[in-house]
Amino acid sequence: MTTIDMPESNFNQRWPGGFGAGGGRWPDARPLQAVLNSLYEQPKDGQTWTDVLLANRTGLPLEDVRAAFAAAPPLVEWEVYATILRELWADEDDVAVCQRTYRQLAEHLPRRDALPPDIAALTTKALFRDALRSMKDELTFRELSEKMRKQNPKHTWERSTLSRYLSANDADEPSLPANKDRVRVLLTVLCEHAGRPNDVEHFLMAWERLRSERNRPVRRSIPSPVINRPVRAEETSGTSARTTSSVNATLLVALLLAVVALIVVVIVLG
Repeated sequence: MTTIDMPESNFNQRWPGGFGAGGGRWPDARPLQAVLNSLYEQPKDGQTWTDVLLANRTGLPLEDVRAAFAAAPPLVEWEVYATILRELWADEDDVAVCQRTYRQLAEHLPRRDALPPDIAALTTKALFRDALRSMKDELTFRELSEKMRKQNPKHTWERSTLSRYLSANDADEPSLPANKDRVRVLLTVLCEHAGRPNDVEHFLMAWERLRSERNRPVRRSIPSPVINRPVRAEETSGTSARTTSSVNATLLVALLLAVVALIVVVIVLG
């Protein structure tokens, strides 16, 4: 069985620079990692997982999946863990252990910066494209291409390609650039032009999540198989009981009709 290739846990060692005045120890992340690894290596639904498959099934960037299993600074958002646990069919006890451990880690480990509200709101390709067009402002595609070339000659686009990605159109699902190196250069140029150079990585994270959305399957809304399996059994028992009652009622009506018919025959013949 393939497992995620993660470094050994070092949560009992001191983090360089430490936490607190005395350079305190890292919180113990082993309970969280033990739950994730157990669900991953011995899946409840029989699925043989790889890190790439788990990323595709959850819609999370591959880097987020690997960072969650590593549980190292900077700590990823709880939503990443919640998504992975849901995909791996974690039960309530598993989730409780992970939540408790995560809270302890979050008190001491630096957490990954959350997306700024305006970037977090870019939940569709059209919105993402519009945001890039807004940062482009009055730059022509020729000027934008030249700035990309100056930024990095190996990873640039010509104006025709830029026009295809950034021009205003009525398409519900505009095409999204796929080359990460070129996207990074484009975002660097646009963010610098818009006066927000610190948001390059934030926009890149939004782009990665939109790209991963293409592979996200439609899943049933099932919080946990442990919760739902008894419900299904009860529903099956209820359905069986209703079916039996219906059959018995039908037989009773038929019997009464037969008795009435017999009485009528006796009266007529008598």
